[in-house]
Parts: sequence; structure tokens; C-alpha cells
Amino acid sequence: MGRALVTCLSVLGLAGCGDPMLPSNFTGEPAGAVTARVLSRAGATEAERPRLTVEWLGTLQPGKGALLGQPVSYQRSEKLQTDWDIGLGLPLEKATLELSVGERRLRVAIGKVVYFDDRVADDRLDWTCRTAECDRVKAVSEQYVLFVETPVQCDNEAEPRLRLGYHYYTWDWGTPREMGLDESMSFTLNDRAPAEVDPSLDLRAFAGALQRLWTASGVGACN
Repeated sequence: MGRALVTCLSVLGLAGCGDPMLPSNFTGEPAGAVTARVLSRAGATEAERPRLTVEWLGTLQPGKGALLGQPVSYQRSEKLQTDWDIGLGLPLEKATLELSVGERRLRVAIGKVVYFDDRVADDRLDWTCRTAECDRVKAVSEQYVLFVETPVQCDNEAEPRLRLGYHYYTWDWGTPREMGLDESMSFTLNDRAPAEVDPSLDLRAFAGALQRLWTASGVGACN
């Protein structure tokens, strides 16, 4: 078992992780961080052309073109040679979905982090590919990345019900739950063709569960 540190960096003009937008000239410490456990199965190998993306759910409707890949910047950590620093910027504009929650329509982006071997050398994944010439998906995060573009804060409340920026969720027994600061994302190294591990159905089901949870808990309704 290995262990990698996944740190959301505060880059010029980009959003932090779970915090409000940072000014475009921000050069300080990362706005937030989340760690990740990397588990390796027997026979799993590292990528020859390693790439990381966030694969956003591009539509709530079934069909082709459901995933929108966004490259993620990364570099080896200065703290530990076994760790990596990974930077997340603003999601692609077309990756934003609109969810009806109570009285509101909230704009969010929902995705998973994917580590893959870029055999085709085009910096993206073709999720329909299933042949030996395909890129190889090495790991898909078990947890979910959520970006909230439409925050919710009622006039009579000091704290927002739903914060602007990045959030990280796990799906426990059919109920989405936001991860705590002491929890880690997890990846299991594997070697599969993209079509064998396409996460679009999983992401669509998660989006529906999140929408139902927020509606039932009254996130979108202010008294």
C-alpha cells in the first residue's frame, strides 16, 4: 500500500478547495487540502505516460459524451518524495449542471479524479474505447468531487448552508456525505480499458442522490 498527499493548490485566478474564491493575485498557502490513500492490487503497474484528470459529468441525461475531462496539474511534493501536490482550478464552464433543490436551482459540477496512462498521447480519455490500443485507466477515485457555483446562505443565518467552491463527498449506504478534514480519498491501482470503468452511470446516480438529500434536508428553502 502506498500513500499520496493530494493538495488543492491556490493558483492565480483559480478557486481554492472548499473555500470562497481567492483573489487573482493570491500567492499564499493552499486554501484547503485532502489526503488520498493509494492501494495497489497484485500485478498493477504505474503509467508510462501518467496523466490526471477530473472527469466531470457533462449531462444528467444518458448517452454519449457524458464525461468532460479536465487535466489536473501535479508535481512531486517538496515535503516527501512519495507524495504529490495536485492543483484543482475552476471547472470547465460546460461541466456545470443545474439541480432543482426546493425553491432554488443550484449550479454545481460533479466529477471523479482519474489517473490514467496516456498511450494515445492526446491528454484525454476516450471512454468508448475498449481495445488494446486504448489509454489505460489506472485508478478512479472512490469518492466524488463537487464544485458549488451557486452557494446557499439565508438572510437570517450566519453560516452558508452550501458553501461556494470545492467539496469532497463519499457515498455511504446510498446517502451522500461530505468528507471531514481527517478523511482521505482512496484510489485502487488497476489496469483497465476506459469503456470497462466508465464512471458516468455512477456519477449520474450520485447527482440524483445528492439532489434528493438536499431537497429533503431543506438546503434550498429559506424561511
